[in-house]
Amino acid sequence: MPLPIHWQTAGHIRFADIRKRLETATLMERYELLTFVRMHRARIRPRVADRWLMLEMLRYLLECIAVGNDSDKDADEEDFDTPSNAVWQMVKFFNWYRSTEKDAPKVQNIADMIADFYRNGNNFCRSSIETGFLGRVLETPENRSFFEGWAADPVLADAHRESLQRGVAHEATDEPE
Repeated sequence: MPLPIHWQTAGHIRFADIRKRLETATLMERYELLTFVRMHRARIRPRVADRWLMLEMLRYLLECIAVGNDSDKDADEEDFDTPSNAVWQMVKFFNWYRSTEKDAPKVQNIADMIADFYRNGNNFCRSSIETGFLGRVLETPENRSFFEGWAADPVLADAHRESLQRGVAHEATDEPE
């Protein structure tokens, strides 16, 4: 479903219209719509909250991981983010959100959504989160407190321990190499 022509010109766009389109959009259409929203946030009324955009992007990226292991899907037909790209984007979005959102419980909610996805996911989803997201996001010391609860969870503990070791070993610093 292409974007309405009047959205591509100057003027305001109703947030309610954006949400309505997201409800019925395919994965690729969601990507295009969320990209459009990020680029044209100043035109959307009422204003798009960072938290709403982060949650929608996270839902999109998690779905990319979930369907990325669909063995019936022809790789040539894949017109959305691959699971490896999705987890990399999740790291970037998490780092951005954590650095801009001053309300720690809101950031914790994002980490909890990822934990739930891991807990309920198949082996492919779990592996993608552990190796692609968790190990990288834990390279940043400021992110680690949001994932501490994983250590006490029987399903998450092994992934947390191994990812934390990798994260600490590759800790992100601002120092030049």
